[in-house]
Amino acid sequence: MKRGCGDCTLCCTVLGVRTADFEKPKYEKCPHECGSCSIHATRPDPCATFECVWLHSQDMSKTMPRHLRPDQCHVVIAPSPLANFFNAWVDSRFPGAWKYGETHKFLLRLSQRMDIALTDGSKFWRIKGGEVHQMEIISVDENGYQQLRIMAPDGAQFAYDPKAKQQVVVE
Repeated sequence: MKRGCGDCTLCCTVLGVRTADFEKPKYEKCPHECGSCSIHATRPDPCATFECVWLHSQDMSKTMPRHLRPDQCHVVIAPSPLANFFNAWVDSRFPGAWKYGETHKFLLRLSQRMDIALTDGSKFWRIKGGEVHQMEIISVDENGYQQLRIMAPDGAQFAYDPKAKQQVVVE
């Protein structure tokens, strides 16, 4: 039996939505969110199909604990539709929430299996193999996809190109 989001609506703030009929920028509260979705039955397709890892886990035999639900840990985590990694959006009211406690431990464990691209709305990080690297935006394409540069501890610079779905060394 699937459990729903309950009163968690963090994805309604941190995610951007763009359709022919509706546009909501990232990190702005959805005008239809008032403790729940006022247009739930007719919400845009990106909203209807989105499922964070916490919600997905509620259908599995081993569910994620309530304290890792996005409104509790202040981080929404979901598989990226563009490539083989996870996206994580941190509630901008709690920008450091991902750096501590069970949330941080979970992100580090998850990054052992798959890279995580994390943002708090103004800064970007890549978590890979339990290591955290800050990134910077180096370009944004016509679709709003950001090409990010990773600043590695050894001074090497890498860029992730979402169109090519790969990481490249920056000279």
